[in-house]
Amino acid sequence: MMVGVFDPVVIIYETDFNDGLPAGWTIVDGYGDGKTWTSTNPGDRSSSYWTEPFMIVDNWWADGVNMDEQLITHSINCSNYQSVMLKFSHYFLIPAVADVDISIHHGPWQNVAQYTYKSWGNQQIQLPSARQQSDVRIRWHYNAQNSWYWGIDDVQITGSCATMYPGDLNHDCCVDLYDLRMLVSHWLDVDCATRNGWCYGADLNRSRTVSLHDLANLAKHWLEGVQH
Repeated sequence: MMVGVFDPVVIIYETDFNDGLPAGWTIVDGYGDGKTWTSTNPGDRSSSYWTEPFMIVDNWWADGVNMDEQLITHSINCSNYQSVMLKFSHYFLIPAVADVDISIHHGPWQNVAQYTYKSWGNQQIQLPSARQQSDVRIRWHYNAQNSWYWGIDDVQITGSCATMYPGDLNHDCCVDLYDLRMLVSHWLDVDCATRNGWCYGADLNRSRTVSLHDLANLAKHWLEGVQH
């Protein structure tokens, strides 16, 4: 098998919170008072860095009570990926402490970013400890009293393929039906060459034609990299 590194960035997971709290995510209400992370925007906040619905924890709306609030993703499988990166947009006002943490296989939380001064915009955080890990969780942890709020939106986790599989035509780090469909869509195409990416990768043996030889090559690596 040919082993190497792909440059294309793959979206491992993303959410824009359009359906509220994503399935499998959890909210930990530190004081059990119902004043915690929510997608309902109770303080009617607005920002160019989010569109409703989004997730927010609003200390001002909650009359400045003590807050220790956690927003935690479900388990995310990064086992096929390296160069894992977390991206999200946010708006954060002080005085407060906002942490972004990561946990691997239910291990202790590791801090990857902390905000103690006002911050807003698109964030990009490298997650080296998530490289080729099958159980990754991310937490947004807010501690505040007599403060403002922290809102986040457009969460995305990306990575690059740790292994290059022949037949992975769409560069999603595995060989599956999506790749077969791509090959079939170029079936018997001729004049494959560098200028068209060898018929967008379907001409696996670079014979200038997408044929049975390419199908056999894809079949040889069928389901490599598929996560079970």
